[in-house]
Amino acid sequence: MFWTRTILWTASVMALLLLTAMGCAETHPILDRPMTPPEADIADLLGGESPNAFTYLNSQEGMEVRNPDGARLLALRYGRSGYALNALKAWIQEQADTKRAPRTGISTFSRSGHGAYQGDKLDGLAWTSGPWLFIAEAPGPESLNRLLEQSRLGGMASGPTGKAFLTYFWLIIPVFFIVGLAGTYVMMNKVAAWMAVNPEPGVTPVSRRELVDRLLALNDPKRPFTVAEGRDSDLAAEWKLVDATWWEIFQKAGLSKSYRLRLTLDESRHEVRAFEQEGTVQWGVGPQVHYQRTYFGGIVLARKERAYAAGLKSLDPLEVGAIYDYRFDVADIKDPVLKTVIEAGWRFAPQLWSWKVKPTDRP
Repeated sequence: MFWTRTILWTASVMALLLLTAMGCAETHPILDRPMTPPEADIADLLGGESPNAFTYLNSQEGMEVRNPDGARLLALRYGRSGYALNALKAWIQEQADTKRAPRTGISTFSRSGHGAYQGDKLDGLAWTSGPWLFIAEAPGPESLNRLLEQSRLGGMASGPTGKAFLTYFWLIIPVFFIVGLAGTYVMMNKVAAWMAVNPEPGVTPVSRRELVDRLLALNDPKRPFTVAEGRDSDLAAEWKLVDATWWEIFQKAGLSKSYRLRLTLDESRHEVRAFEQEGTVQWGVGPQVHYQRTYFGGIVLARKERAYAAGLKSLDPLEVGAIYDYRFDVADIKDPVLKTVIEAGWRFAPQLWSWKVKPTDRP
């Protein structure tokens, strides 16, 4: 429950930051205009009188107009929108170059597709509009606003939310990721809770010590699994892969996957939390078992293997037949454990996260 609240809280904070950034960040209204068509006439876009040719970073075409107050407007056309974006980044970086005189004290701001810069008696705005790069500079914010309002330059919007999406893409993605992660986490916990098994009504829960003794009593030489104290849980039930008497049988069955049921007993809730692990088995002189360290595991519904051997069973009388015939199913481990738990008045709760079955303080 703690991690559920933590993830949801983080997602809420990220969403709040996104809304705050979108609401507080100031961008010029010209950016909300529709994009300029690639084939637009550059002289018509700039208006004004006697535009001058201007080029920057291999632009295909470029022009500049200047006003008497020192304001200027530039339009540059590139072969692709990506080229225009690269030129924008280079332009913004150049404005902060302290070696550029007489521009002193320049500060810059940039987002995906547009940027702004300010300095002594200088305000500038640069943005891309498809394959176009537009730049406006004026000796003050009011002069810059007048210059842009009178221009015919296009903006960045390809739809109702085009500019906002481009501008805040870097923040939208983490928010959706965290919200999706939180939703997945909650859903998986719901599935695990749905698969929990409760004891019959009226059954009085036994003590923790009594339940441990009952689970350890499942050990039987005729059973192919063992229950013992675990290193990373209170108890662990798994195949007898360390018992040499079972090696041949497991190998004949072609056992390639090991299975471990980790159990933690929570006496305050009368609940046994169970985490299932599968590992790989490699056969040599004996079995080598490898469990991958993991914090997430699935709930194993079924896995079956069979070992069968026929031969001479007896000489007197002479009898030939099956020496052994075993069918190994993870249910052979899980079902006796489950039955023991609920008959003891405890709840059996499968878990998807390994940290939920850490060992408790053993008495």
